[in-house]
Amino acid sequence: MNIKMLKGFGLKSVLAVLVIILLISFTAMSRNPGETRVEIWGACCDDSTGECNENIEEQNCQGPNMRFMADGSCEDFSPPCGGCPEDLFEIHIMTDGDPSEITWELRDESGGVLASGGPYSNLPDTLIKNFICADSTGCYSFAIFDAWGDGIFPPGYFEIYLNDSLLIYNNTFCAESLIVSHLGSGCGPVLGACCDDTTADCNERIEEQNCQGSSMRFIADGRCEDFNPPCGGCLDYVITIEIMPDDYPSEITWGLFAGGTGYGVAYGGLDAYNTLYQYYYCAAPDSCYDFYIFDSEGDGICCGYGIGYYRIYLNGALVDSGGQYGVADTVAGIGDGCGSILGACCDDSSGICEENVLRDSCAGRFGAFSSCSELNPPCGGGGVECPEDELQVHILTDDYPDETTWILRNTAGANIASGGPYDNINTLYIDTVCVDSSECYTFIIYDEYGDGLIIPAYYELYLNSIVIESNHSFAGDSAFFSYVGNGCPAITGACCNDDLAECNENVERDSCQGPDVRFIIDGTCADFNPPCGGCPEDSIVIEIMTDNYPYETTWEILESGTSDVIGSGGPYNGRNMLFVEYICAENSGCYDFIIYDEYGDGICCDNGNGYYNVFLNDSLVATGGEFDFLEATAEIGYGCGGPGCDYVAGDVNGSGGYNGLDITYGVAFFKGGAAPLYECECTPGNIWYVSGDVNGSCNYNGLDITYGVAYFKGGADPMPCADCPPPELIRMQMIRDKLKDMTRDRSSKSKDRKLIK
Repeated sequence: MNIKMLKGFGLKSVLAVLVIILLISFTAMSRNPGETRVEIWGACCDDSTGECNENIEEQNCQGPNMRFMADGSCEDFSPPCGGCPEDLFEIHIMTDGDPSEITWELRDESGGVLASGGPYSNLPDTLIKNFICADSTGCYSFAIFDAWGDGIFPPGYFEIYLNDSLLIYNNTFCAESLIVSHLGSGCGPVLGACCDDTTADCNERIEEQNCQGSSMRFIADGRCEDFNPPCGGCLDYVITIEIMPDDYPSEITWGLFAGGTGYGVAYGGLDAYNTLYQYYYCAAPDSCYDFYIFDSEGDGICCGYGIGYYRIYLNGALVDSGGQYGVADTVAGIGDGCGSILGACCDDSSGICEENVLRDSCAGRFGAFSSCSELNPPCGGGGVECPEDELQVHILTDDYPDETTWILRNTAGANIASGGPYDNINTLYIDTVCVDSSECYTFIIYDEYGDGLIIPAYYELYLNSIVIESNHSFAGDSAFFSYVGNGCPAITGACCNDDLAECNENVERDSCQGPDVRFIIDGTCADFNPPCGGCPEDSIVIEIMTDNYPYETTWEILESGTSDVIGSGGPYNGRNMLFVEYICAENSGCYDFIIYDEYGDGICCDNGNGYYNVFLNDSLVATGGEFDFLEATAEIGYGCGGPGCDYVAGDVNGSGGYNGLDITYGVAFFKGGAAPLYECECTPGNIWYVSGDVNGSCNYNGLDITYGVAYFKGGADPMPCADCPPPELIRMQMIRDKLKDMTRDRSSKSKDRKLIK
């Protein structure tokens, strides 16, 4: 350095220059050769002191409480340097795969926008934090928007903090917009309507903290009329509407209309997916309503874009359900004033549609008061393209779908397809399997609980759109069908033509077709019930309307006065379902009907409104439903009261009972008086006065008089002849034995039974 250049400077100035030169030289020496130092300047904040400076180099803004903003100014810090003077809002947005759709606003009480954010075009799946200072006396609302209308898909979410306390966490925003109110220290207590459902007492402008308890409900900023269901519940009937939308809830609207009038009494729309919506409407007695659900895109709520569904209940009982439809679906005739509902019944899987069908008997898609041509979309289904054969497995689940599974097995024993367990109740699941056209398969269905598919649930198999198996009565832990595939041998069995009363065995199923034709796979003609062509003599028809516990109900038809069973039925697997069964009887026969309930509360009326009817050739001979463990009806048939030994032991004067007058009548008989009024053949060829035998000797003599006198003085009970005991005695003994068996473990039973809904 030229010393002359320093001439004129003071000593302190010279020393300062030398120090600077040395520092520059030392810094240059410490860097790697060829390295260029980058200087970053901006604003520097010390949050501990609230001090902020601008035009500071980044390396000089270091420390635990220091924040630096490159090329920034002090007003750019968020939150402000040193924190907010009053309240601090933190708004966290975790974006999804479409961040450009998301925007938000924080508004004050007048609607003015205090802060806003988004769209976040280049920040997918990113957590974005925003800090806003607010007045501690203010009350704010937060509005978030999605331009597409489907919200933030998980795992996206948004959070709102006030002074480090979490106020809102939402990972189910699935609509076009959402507004959250009452945010801030200046909002004051939350006021609204408070309902006590126990007393049906409702008050308005109540603080939320004063509306607490298991029977209490609160609506912020609400009124008593806003409660749904009403405070205290409905007076007569409540219609409950449950809707689980698919992935596009904004397409769904619904309405409840007064039946046949077009007058809407309730309606709504949806805005969140994977969310169960529940609506309640108080209905008047003797009224009828129709439910309509619409989809603006015409693809229903199941099953192309999620497994949505709807269910309609009347006072807790399921009326109907669905989800697979096009533009609209209808449930007509809701209420006790509707009567029987007829309409078109469509099986979309097969394309078969029937008209004038009762709604309750339609297992497919139902159009109330409609013809098949009026169904929208038209009746019919589709499938996938298979290189050879296509097999469709249809499972309509019951109330316990998680119990149901199935497998498809080839001839080598390998499982080539399977399904279940299922998630949704009362839902039709359709699985398509491509199969080899030269192979023969076995289909096996399982029920984990062991009670099968509860009617109206069922399973069906379609091979190339043709039904090959339809089972609406699977009631055990498993069932199988071994003729699946075009590589199987011909299916043979018994073929009955009821019109001709003609039955043949070992007939191929394809050749057993027609309106009056029935077929049993691998069956015989003796397996048909009722018999082919009907009963040759008398027909006993048993109707059983089950209650909520159908698997507890059984019945028997016996030859009167014996334990010989000629027909039986149950247990059943359909709740509140009508089962009809047939028994062929001899025209000269006499029969007893006994119905049993395993639990001991009958089939009416504590757990449903079940009943039974017994018909003899279309004539009602027995009916009931309210009993405990069993109920019996004796002597059904045209042969009752005819030949045979039907009597009361000891009754020789024909009074229908045994008393002291029979002793007097007997003494007079043995002195030459009138003979007993009843005699029968017992044993064959031996006709005698069987009713007079009370000591079991199979003879009527003076010893029976002595035995009878002793009986009326407290001696042993009468004993009829063992070769021909009176039917009523046999019947009562059999019932007592059955009742003893049924009640043996009664004390260990509980009402915690598996309720079939």
